[in-house]
Amino acid sequence: MGIGPAACWNNPVNVVLFFAGLGERGGISPDLWHLEAALKEEGIHPKVANRLRDLVRLKGGKKTVVNVYGCLPSARNIGAMVLTRLRGQRLVWTPVFHPRRRSIWKGAGLYRIMGVFDLAAPYLARITHAVSAATEEEAMFFDAIGAPRTEIIPLVVNELHQRLQGPERANARRRLGVGEEPVVLLIAAHSPRRKGMDFAADVLAELRSKLPLAIFLVVGGGDLGGLDGRPGVKATGWCSADLLLDAYRSADVLFVPSLYEQFSRATIEAWACELPVVLSDGVALAPIARRSGAGIVVALQDASAAAKVLVDALSNSDWRHQAGRRGHDLVKDHFLRGDHLRATLNLYRSIV
Repeated sequence: MGIGPAACWNNPVNVVLFFAGLGERGGISPDLWHLEAALKEEGIHPKVANRLRDLVRLKGGKKTVVNVYGCLPSARNIGAMVLTRLRGQRLVWTPVFHPRRRSIWKGAGLYRIMGVFDLAAPYLARITHAVSAATEEEAMFFDAIGAPRTEIIPLVVNELHQRLQGPERANARRRLGVGEEPVVLLIAAHSPRRKGMDFAADVLAELRSKLPLAIFLVVGGGDLGGLDGRPGVKATGWCSADLLLDAYRSADVLFVPSLYEQFSRATIEAWACELPVVLSDGVALAPIARRSGAGIVVALQDASAAAKVLVDALSNSDWRHQAGRRGHDLVKDHFLRGDHLRATLNLYRSIV
């Protein structure tokens, strides 16, 4: 159900959603598509762009809001921000940049370049009218470096789902190529190092020494790093949205072993399906999972401790049910599309 444009959007406005990496699998592209669809339901028809020439062609004055997504070493993203200000339009930046990211670039070559970029790029916040932050920690970071305004507007999912039971659960697992063994779900993406796949491989070895039938079900494409070819790994590759939903609704626990996650879409997608989570302390949502009881947080690179947590989680159906319900309630209260739309509309309206 819509929130009613007359109730919260009294000023006419043009909205542009800009992201240089638009259309790539994974990442934050889905967030732009979700917001575009939600805005259209409210009678606002945003332009979605990923090239500067698209932005140059768009007309509009001070009632144009350009929302740039991502903190990337991209001339297009940075150019879009500068161009927006030069044209006197309103600039909102959604960097999805948790401050921990600065600590992960250890090494030479590209890592050193990214380390230098991350020291400087966040200060672009000073030329914005507002920064839309995904977490409280991110908002505090951008406040501290001089953003004129920050609003906490977390990433969201479209809807809630229930756990599959009985024959439906068995059929979903069959489609995924697994049976009744304990199933730990992982989501693979572009960077095996950042996603902690080598750490996950160490955890799997420890886990299977205690629960020999346990399976890591890895959904998503890209390099699996240390998990590739390991016994106990079932990898689906890129799959349909329906099959991904089957995985969330029929697995036993989600494991996010990442070195760094600026938010963790997989976590809220799991919670939306009543699936409990085990997160590394590199995940930005780890404090919320810990406080709410919707998941357990483990120390990065402590494979033995992480495996013990997974053994306990897989062996305790009562905990899985309770933690899954708590995650479900969190999403219902904070991480649904309507919440994101209200907060975003209010931000756009206030700076126009």
